[in-house]
Amino acid sequence: MQPSEPYDLVFALQIQDQVAALPTDARMELADALERLLFDPWTGDRYNSRLFPEMMTSVFGDGAGLLVYVVSEKQHRLIVTSVTWAG
Repeated sequence: MQPSEPYDLVFALQIQDQVAALPTDARMELADALERLLFDPWTGDRYNSRLFPEMMTSVFGDGAGLLVYVVSEKQHRLIVTSVTWAG
């Protein structure tokens, strides 16, 4: 069941410059992925089954990008901790 309102989006401070430096097409693909995840962040995959379950991953850009994020239900936030683009 999808929430009625999207989650708030937060980028970890250490990756803000990294996201800003992405090529335009990568930023567009990332924006599309985040738009979907903000309404249902649990559609991603668990980052590591040994770590806490709120840490998730999602591929974007036809597999050229990898997004790592944390879902905070308490604060209704999606916190992006890493973005990798190999495209």
